[in-house]
Amino acid sequence: MAWRRARWIRHQVRVDPRRLVFIDARQQRPRGGQDQHDEAARLDPGRRASAGQGAVPQRQNLTFIVALRHDRITAPCVQGGPEGGAAFRAWVEQSLAPTLAPGDILVMDNLSSHKAPGVRAAIRAAKAHLLYLPPYSPELNPIEQVFAKLKHLLRKAEQRTAETVTACIGSLLDSFAPGECANYLTNAGYASIQAHPALRQREGVGAAGRHPDGRSLEGRSRDEDCAAKEILARETRDDAAWKYEPTGHRFDPDGAGRRRCLLPCSG
Repeated sequence: MAWRRARWIRHQVRVDPRRLVFIDARQQRPRGGQDQHDEAARLDPGRRASAGQGAVPQRQNLTFIVALRHDRITAPCVQGGPEGGAAFRAWVEQSLAPTLAPGDILVMDNLSSHKAPGVRAAIRAAKAHLLYLPPYSPELNPIEQVFAKLKHLLRKAEQRTAETVTACIGSLLDSFAPGECANYLTNAGYASIQAHPALRQREGVGAAGRHPDGRSLEGRSRDEDCAAKEILARETRDDAAWKYEPTGHRFDPDGAGRRRCLLPCSG
């Protein structure tokens, strides 16, 4: 396990950060009426609600799924209940995949739902690659810093329903500037575009740090190309064997409030 971390850390700084897409999900519970009920019970342990009186509705757990690039947050989604493999695959196919460029490298943890059948095939169908972080290495995923900020802001907002929490998350995403996203990657040990002016000039990166066409991967340095090949060596090599079949699970961003895209998929 230690050697996996060592290899990752050795090569992570040499990969072009524009190719990296970090993915994770977090659960959020609205601060509803149950909070007041729990507080009253804590202050007065002998207090009991009589049958049919003082009933407090259970709060619905929400799952927030999002992807982080070096200059933006993309494909954010809030869904009701825990994250399952079928729902995660549907999000990858219908929300994340349209934002990917050939050669992108997706990075996520080893959660079982992230390894659901069809997830890797859906990513490869977009001509992108999938890497799983070394076990027990959350500090290597810069998206953890995004969730830390969101947690703080949501706690201050004190939204009490699933609808208001979803709307609040959508509005808070506007507070993540491109420079802040780049700093998250740098804090986690990944390369900074600002530290490589020659790379910016060679590939014609604009002031916002993006390729003019958003997709070009030509002109990579020999060192970067070797690093990318080394870190991608962990990926399964049976490319000729996999077969992509779209899942039957429907990702419905507008259906009954169950799942909601917070930004356009092309964002």
